[in-house]
Amino acid sequence: MENSMSKLENESDYGKCPLNVRVNLPIVDFDRYYTEKDSTVSFDTVCIDRDRTALIIIDVWERHHNEGWFARAGENIRTKMIPLVDLIRKSGLTIIHIPHEYETYGIHPVVRPPGGSEPIVLRSVSCPKCQDVSDILADSREIAIKDYDIDVLSRVLRDHDITTLLYAGYASNWCLLHRDAGIITMKKLGFNIVFIRDCSLAIEMPETLEGELAHKVVTWMIECQHGPSTTLDDLREALER
Repeated sequence: MENSMSKLENESDYGKCPLNVRVNLPIVDFDRYYTEKDSTVSFDTVCIDRDRTALIIIDVWERHHNEGWFARAGENIRTKMIPLVDLIRKSGLTIIHIPHEYETYGIHPVVRPPGGSEPIVLRSVSCPKCQDVSDILADSREIAIKDYDIDVLSRVLRDHDITTLLYAGYASNWCLLHRDAGIITMKKLGFNIVFIRDCSLAIEMPETLEGELAHKVVTWMIECQHGPSTTLDDLREALER
């Protein structure tokens, strides 16, 4: 897969790039640094081809059985996810919602794809009644794919030459990372990954809840192993520049 995301090395490169996004890139080199305390974070800018970039939104539900967690998630949806979706819609980038257990929890109404209360649910290309997805984004830049259907997601992305995926949603240490359409799988399939770290939350333990330490750890893991992270503000600055 051709790379559509690259680090900007010189100031002169900025004017040539359609989308300059400031990201976190951890520097963890155990051959160079003597202790774990010596590792650092590099704040760099990467060039992203906006025509080949999509926002992947995982499990922004309208309700959840864990009321304590959903209280935190509801605040994150209000202050971060809604502004993110509004920003991406105005920018014209593709948005793909991927809800698990849609019948149980539903997509939160404030971020639900336009055109009705039900998402566009596509069947897997491997099923007997498969739907042709080659032109699925022709009339809309925003769709939903049910239950992490990796066959449909991969087909949609490749048919439309999308190679960079911006990830947001819940929870960072569960579905967003580990599900079939999550960061780990899509990175293995060759897609560029950028995690929007403040548009997500982890499922915390009692010992980590106060400082939301589980989310910080999983963010660091993503940055080290799968791709850089950015923030809503940095993404807004890049898109509105």
